Amino acid sequence: MTPPQDPSLFDRHFEEELKVQSNNLKQFAIKFTGCYHTANDLTQETIIRAWSHRSSFRGGSSLKSWLFAIMRNTFINEFYRKAKRKKRQTTEMDAPGDAHALQMAVEPGPALVLKDVWRVIQRLPKVFRHPLTLYIEGYKYREIAKLLKEPIGTIKHRIHFARKLVAVSINK
Repeated sequence: MTPPQDPSLFDRHFEEELKVQSNNLKQFAIKFTGCYHTANDLTQETIIRAWSHRSSFRGGSSLKSWLFAIMRNTFINEFYRKAKRKKRQTTEMDAPGDAHALQMAVEPGPALVLKDVWRVIQRLPKVFRHPLTLYIEGYKYREIAKLLKEPIGTIKHRIHFARKLVAVSINK
C-alpha cells in the first residue's frame, strides 16, 4: 500500500485497506485462539491498534504483514498478562495448600498449553532458545541478528529449527 500525500486521503485509503484485510485478520485470529468469539475480540483489538498507530505505517511495505505482526504481538502480550495475573493470584492466596482455591485460580485451556510450551522452550539449547524467545517477545529477525551479532540467515534458521524442536516435543 502506497499512501496518498494528503492526510485525509491517507485515512480513507487506510480505512478501506483495513476493511479489505479484516477477513484475513479474523482467520488468522481463529488460528491463534481456536475460539470464534475470542478471535473477534483479537481482530477488533488489532484493528483499533492499527488505526491508532497508522501514522507509523511505512508506505510501500505490506499492510497485511504489518497487521499480522500487530495481532501476533497483541496475542502474545495478552497471554503474558494472563499468566502474570494468575501467578499473582496464586501467590496472594491466603491458604496456598488449599487445592480447591488453587484449582480456581488456574483456569484450564490455552494458558496451560502455553506453560508446557515455555517448559519445552526452556529446555532447548541456548543457541536456539535465545533467538526464539527474542522472536516471541516481538523482535524482528534483523533486530535479533544485530543483538546476537549473527547473520540474519543464521537467525532465521535457528528460529525455524527451534520451532520444529518445540513442535516435536509437544506432539510426543
